[in-house]
Amino acid sequence: MNCFFKLAPLLILALVGTGCRTSPQAYFEKGNQFADAGKLDDAAIQYRKALQKDPKLGEAHYRLGLLDLKKGLLVQAYQSIYQAAQIMPANDEVQGKLGELCIGIFTNDPRHPKRYYDEAAKIAELLIARKPDGFESNQLKGALSLVDRKPGPAIEFLRKAEKAKPGDRDTNLGLAQALVGDGRVEEGLDLARAMIAKDKTTGAAYDFLFRQYVMAKKLEEAEAILKLKVANNPKQADPLMELARYYAIAAKPTEMTATLQKLLGAPADFPDSRIRVGDFYTA
Repeated sequence: MNCFFKLAPLLILALVGTGCRTSPQAYFEKGNQFADAGKLDDAAIQYRKALQKDPKLGEAHYRLGLLDLKKGLLVQAYQSIYQAAQIMPANDEVQGKLGELCIGIFTNDPRHPKRYYDEAAKIAELLIARKPDGFESNQLKGALSLVDRKPGPAIEFLRKAEKAKPGDRDTNLGLAQALVGDGRVEEGLDLARAMIAKDKTTGAAYDFLFRQYVMAKKLEEAEAILKLKVANNPKQADPLMELARYYAIAAKPTEMTATLQKLLGAPADFPDSRIRVGDFYTA
């Protein structure tokens, strides 16, 4: 027993010493494992530990920024991805993501701060000079053309991006938007429908079609696309809430109540349904 108490401090010191020797890369890889498992908060902790060990670990800055993007925290994501871009100037993916994020901040901020547009444009020119047929360069140029309301050039750039990386969701959605803006409405709608046929979880494609139908005053089609989104994603609460909101706006109380009842009637699938429905009626 006396030997144990004599050895205990040494064991503790050994364990602490082992923890202190954990490498930045080990923390980074652990963060990736948590991120792959959908444990975003745990992943962020590991990435921050990696950066405490090595502030110049660009990939950790980048992954931390991607986590913030998933949470919708654009400003925080910008800060991390900007740091990654400074550390890894030759990484096209990181540079392209920074440019894409700049456009997102520019368009979502009602003030449309010009510095973000200018930064995205600068990155686009650097990338297009580096790789004229590259994915990131053409996707970013296409996105900027959409912001500038120039659908023709946007189509050209986004087709090149799609060729470089076939099947990319954001590229195809931007291309659908550009086609509609260029007056090729059915071609754009068909592209969005094809995206849904390929992947029923592509929520942005349903949303795009819904907006187009509402703007065209095709309300039956608008309702149908929301119902399709619900049918194709039966375990997700958001599509049901979107359909209920549509029925509320369309003054269809019976359909609205029936839609909300689908949430309340499946507590195993939607454990927060009562809170969601309560918030819905409060709003």
